[in-house]
Amino acid sequence: MKEDMFSVILNMHTALQEIDRVDGLVFPLLKLKDPFLMVPDAQTNEKLGTYVRFTERLIGESIRSTRKEL
Repeated sequence: MKEDMFSVILNMHTALQEIDRVDGLVFPLLKLKDPFLMVPDAQTNEKLGTYVRFTERLIGESIRSTRKEL
């Protein structure tokens, strides 16, 4: 599962590497008062908080052996 999750991250990074403003390309007709999309708050958004915790655990697991060596 860890390899699958990292492949998703790497594939997304590769696909978006040359894009400067994703929101300007994905939502070209979006009319906002502020020219930038709102930054989601992981503290108040329960679903986002789950993803953040899962990602933190995934990163922690991936660097565990490096920490052990240090």
